[in-house]
Amino acid sequence: MDLNFTESAKDLYDQVEFKTDSIYNWPPPDPFITFSIGGAFSLLAFVLWVRRVRVLYQNLKVKDYSKGTIRLRCWLTAYIENDCALFTCVRMAAQSFLFLAGIQLNYTGAFFGILGVFTVESFCDPLRVLLCFREAVFIDDLVVTSKFLRADLRKHPLTTTLQPHNVYEDLTRDSFIVGMVFATQVLLIGFVLIDLFSTHTHYCLDGSSGCPVGGTLGSWAFYVLGIFQACVFLLGPKSNFGQSEQNAAYWIQLLLTTKQSPTYTWYDTIDAETKFLKVKSSEWKHWIRFYMSFLINGVGFHILVHALPIQIASQSSLVGVVFRAVGMIYLVNLDDSKGYVMAIVPDDDDLQSATLQDEVTDDLDDASVGSVGSVASFYRFFSGNHNGDNDVSVPVQAQKIIAKAQAKLDALQSKARPRRRRRRQHSNKSKSSASSRGQV
Repeated sequence: MDLNFTESAKDLYDQVEFKTDSIYNWPPPDPFITFSIGGAFSLLAFVLWVRRVRVLYQNLKVKDYSKGTIRLRCWLTAYIENDCALFTCVRMAAQSFLFLAGIQLNYTGAFFGILGVFTVESFCDPLRVLLCFREAVFIDDLVVTSKFLRADLRKHPLTTTLQPHNVYEDLTRDSFIVGMVFATQVLLIGFVLIDLFSTHTHYCLDGSSGCPVGGTLGSWAFYVLGIFQACVFLLGPKSNFGQSEQNAAYWIQLLLTTKQSPTYTWYDTIDAETKFLKVKSSEWKHWIRFYMSFLINGVGFHILVHALPIQIASQSSLVGVVFRAVGMIYLVNLDDSKGYVMAIVPDDDDLQSATLQDEVTDDLDDASVGSVGSVASFYRFFSGNHNGDNDVSVPVQAQKIIAKAQAKLDALQSKARPRRRRRRQHSNKSKSSASSRGQV
């Protein structure tokens, strides 16, 4: 397709020789009407956004919003958070109808506009992560502005574990496999964009060729249907009912813990052993994974979801609409894979060399694989509360695991050796045997 910034959908419509006089082939609403619909939705979205910002200010109750990045993060949260279905649908409809009006005026210009706008918009979520990383050292230092982030960071007080949800978050996964998945998704998303750019015309339902995308009433209606489907993807089970595909909570936890130079430990079920990963504060591999996730689950996901109406509008059959929607799901799900649960432990050089390592990691496996959380001392390290001032309630079934692991960790920190314990046990046995002989 040549770069043509002057040809409109109406110009292409006048050149089409339709085979039938089907309602699908009728002219669409005028671009001015489409633009007016988008403008009305935009005004409503702005009003809802201002209201959401005010609600955030009231709920946070921060004395001075000029300090730090709280105000900026509130603005970003109010705009990108999908915790309100009404606001998400209104925002999506406003953007989509404005772009539909642009497509009717000139497909090429509108296409580049869509790429630019949603590439910039996809920066909002990683920007929040970077602002949190810059502003805090521990999780407890953060003023969390998002309901979803607050739920993920606070719902388990004792949890100091990380649960990856895709290959980019999974630090236990081999880098070669991660690179293969990344290259595959980049290629497939690139193919979709090339196809979208080159198919500004399509076949109508009656087989008429050269029909402009968004330039017939049927294509215009399919585009509106695509808006609804995109809202379902943003708010339905695919996104865990509104949560961001980029999983900001995970990256905030991971990047903040790297400031403490911790050790990650997990139980590898394939090798049947507990493994360790020592992390330095200047670890660059984490940042590579972060930016890979941003490019795929941020830029790629945004473009695919918001370009779905265009893909639907270019279909020439009802089955093609289904195939487009299913194909989009496959692309964004290709990297989804829950990895091993990684427990975060403090920086202790003796952790791997001490003789009690196996016993402690067994308890860590029990605590991290289950749903009860981890050891309280790990929570104090992770949150910055080294004195243990937080009053946290421990599930009854977890008390034994926590007490046992805590005792062994205390022994590790004091550099106690199991040899002493064995000597003490041996001496106790000797005393008991001697006393028993005396009684006899």
